[in-house]
Amino acid sequence: MATTTVTDKGALLIPPELRERYGLRSGMRVHIIEYGDILTIVPSTPDSISLSCGMLRAGSSLVNALQEFREAGTKSHNHSETGESASNRKNARAKGSKGSDSE
Repeated sequence: MATTTVTDKGALLIPPELRERYGLRSGMRVHIIEYGDILTIVPSTPDSISLSCGMLRAGSSLVNALQEFREAGTKSHNHSETGESASNRKNARAKGSKGSDSE
């Protein structure tokens, strides 16, 4: 953990080892993000909009993509659990709770 002091103008000196590790150079822009009582410094990407171009299929919607993802996860979860394995888990839980009562 590094400790630094805020100047009268609000500037912070980031220690050299952290600047090297995160590729921070003089004049580089960073984002300061607030999470409740915590401030986080995140290096700004040169052109985040261009870098994200093509992440989704042309004409697709993020809402639709999330919905498809959730539906696929629900289907795979339902198909992976057979009646036999579910009943085995129920039996194991029942045995475990009986064992704890006798202690």
